[in-house]
Amino acid sequence: MEPVAADIYLGGTLSLDALLYACRILSKRLSAWLKAHHLVWQRMNVTLDTEERPMSVSREFTRAQPPENVRLHLERLLHSIQLVAPVEKLYVELDWLSLPPASQLAMFDSKDTEREDRLRKAIAAASRAHSGILFRASDLVLSRRELMLSFYDPWRNFIRGTGTAGTLAEERENPAV
Repeated sequence: MEPVAADIYLGGTLSLDALLYACRILSKRLSAWLKAHHLVWQRMNVTLDTEERPMSVSREFTRAQPPENVRLHLERLLHSIQLVAPVEKLYVELDWLSLPPASQLAMFDSKDTEREDRLRKAIAAASRAHSGILFRASDLVLSRRELMLSFYDPWRNFIRGTGTAGTLAEERENPAV
């Protein structure tokens, strides 16, 4: 994909505050464009056109960066530059654009407490209306702790077919069960 770039004219400033303000403006523009196109980036090039000569700094990242990180990394790059002449123009280019990596989707990932609360209330209301026959599937499964302990603890080991907890002595006497 082609890189995306934005620039702003500063009119010959040496002030770090003016550069940081310009940084905020450019990062908003670039972030909005990336969000609109659903893209992430992995390389940033910053060029400062000064009265003497242009200064360039670039940074490559091992992982794709979301649009929200543009401002953070742009400010870090600006802090690393030693200004010796007034800056006429700030130019920022984001490169190595790609689609964001896939993420696992979940119906209810416990991040939305309001939705989780509505689900709990709906299940409770349906359970009351239908004589308690409705419940969540997650309630049927043993907890991970119990499941892991059943591999090692003989008191949690069930004898096949009886549904009762067995002991080692019973298993030695009745190996066929």
